[in-house]
Amino acid sequence: MKIRTLFLALASASLPALASAAELKIGFVTSVTGSQAPVARDMIDAFNLSIKNLGGKIAGNDVKVIVADDQEKPDVARQAAERLVERERVDLVTGPIITNMLLAAAKPVSDAKRLFVSINSGPSDFAGEKCSRNFFVLGFENQTIGRATGMAAKELGFSKVAMMGWNTPGARDLATGFKQAFPGTVVKEIYTPPSQQDFAAEITSLKALDVDGLYYFYPSQVGVNFLKQLTQVGYAMDRVVGSYLALDHIMLTQVGPEVAGTNVVSLWTEQLDNPENKRFVTSFRETYGRTPSAFAAQAYDLPVILDAALRRNGGKTEMNALREAMKTTPFPSVRGAFSFASNQFPIQNFYVTKIERSNTGLSYAVKATLPNLKDELAEKCPIKD
Repeated sequence: MKIRTLFLALASASLPALASAAELKIGFVTSVTGSQAPVARDMIDAFNLSIKNLGGKIAGNDVKVIVADDQEKPDVARQAAERLVERERVDLVTGPIITNMLLAAAKPVSDAKRLFVSINSGPSDFAGEKCSRNFFVLGFENQTIGRATGMAAKELGFSKVAMMGWNTPGARDLATGFKQAFPGTVVKEIYTPPSQQDFAAEITSLKALDVDGLYYFYPSQVGVNFLKQLTQVGYAMDRVVGSYLALDHIMLTQVGPEVAGTNVVSLWTEQLDNPENKRFVTSFRETYGRTPSAFAAQAYDLPVILDAALRRNGGKTEMNALREAMKTTPFPSVRGAFSFASNQFPIQNFYVTKIERSNTGLSYAVKATLPNLKDELAEKCPIKD
C-alpha cells in the first residue's frame, strides 16, 4: 500500500518529483485553516480512508495526494491551483468547500487542461451554458439543494416564510433554488456578510413577522452562533428548515439540545442502508473515533468512482479517457443510487430529516425522501453525450 499525502506550502520551494509511471497525483485544495477547517478535516480523512479501503491504491495505481490550504481566500485558492497543475502536474484537482474558492481555483485548472472534480459545491454558473467537459460535481448543484429545501418546506406545510443567510454567490444560489421550489409566500429576505457573528437585531425582526417558517443558511461556526441565538429567544425550531450545509454532523456536536426539532435536508445520512455506506460509517468511526459528516461521505465517493472508471478504461489516466469513463461508469456510492446528468452534475436522492434527541445526543431522523433530483440547468448545457 502506498498513499502519499503531502501539504503544499505556497511560499516554499517546489516539492521533489516523487511520481512514478503508476502513480496517480491528486491535488486537494481546501480550507485547512479558517472557519471551514473542521469540514476540511472530515473531507481529507474520508478521502484517505476511501483509498485505504480500496487496498491503498486506485485501480492498481499508487496515489499521491497533495493538500493545499486555500485559507478561505480566493486569491490563495487560485495560486494553490496554479501550483498544483503547473509545478506538481497533478492528474486532477478537487477539494474546495466554499463556492468562492472553487470559482477562483477552477480557471487555472481549466487553462491547464486538467480535470476538476468538485466534491462539494456546484456553482450554478457551471451547470448551464458555461458547463465544461472537464468539470464534474460529486456534491450538489447549489440551486438544486436549495430546491430540495424549498420542497421540504412545502412538505412541512409552511405557507409563509422568512429567509435569512449569507450574502455570497453560493448562498444566493441556494436561496434562488429555494424560491423556485417553494409555492408559498416569501415575506422577507435578510442576507448578511460572512463576517457577521451577532444576529440579535435580525432575529428580533424575524419574531415580529407573520410567518410560519424560517429558511436559513449559515454554515460552520457562524451557523452555530446563529442557532444558539435563535434558541435563546425561544424560536420554535420545528418551524426552521435548512440544509446539512447549515447544520452538519460537526455543528451538531457544538449546538445545544434546544435545536431538536430543526428540519434539515441532506443528500446523505449515516442510516442509509447499503453495503458501501455501512462499511464507510463503521470504518470511519473505528479509524477516527467520530461519526462522519455528509461532507465526508461526498469525499469518500471520489476515490471509489476513480477506481471504477480507471478499471473500466484499462487504467488510462489521460484526461479525455478518464473523463469519458467517469461519465458513464457505475460505482457503489455511499449515497446509494447516483449518476451524472448531461452537464456532469449529480442525479441523486435528498432526504428530509428532523433533529431528534436520543440517549446518545442529537441525531438525524429521516422523515421523507426526495428521489432522483437533478438541476434544472442541465438542459442548457451544450455538452452532448
